[in-house]
Amino acid sequence: MKVKHLPAGKALGHVLLHNVLGADGKRVVAKGLRLEASHLALLRSAGVGRVWVAIVESGDVREDEAAAEVAGMVAGSGLDRRSPARGGSVDLIAASDGMLQLDARRLLRLNRLPGLSVAAGANGSFAAAGKRVA
Repeated sequence: MKVKHLPAGKALGHVLLHNVLGADGKRVVAKGLRLEASHLALLRSAGVGRVWVAIVESGDVREDEAAAEVAGMVAGSGLDRRSPARGGSVDLIAASDGMLQLDARRLLRLNRLPGLSVAAGANGSFAAAGKRVA
């Protein structure tokens, strides 16, 4: 994957690496989207000249696909994944009330990998049904 700062009009088909806000402060185009013609029109109307994009190359795994796969590997019993992955992130939700149990050493090893981070609630903390724990 290559990261480039391109004129907005040349970014078609590439992945936007940052949110774009309008003059009113509201999001016009969300990061993580593969830019289509309709997104370029929104960028133009917001007066955006250049954007940071990821140029996906053969063999690259998309950020959201990777996040979903990692979430599937770390989610133990009693956790549901909130789908779809968005912006390289997946929420893990407590399926029922209980206690969050983590393997802290494994979590630390995962977080030492470049480009990867897994955030979770405190080990032994109460996990309320329907609430995000990681």
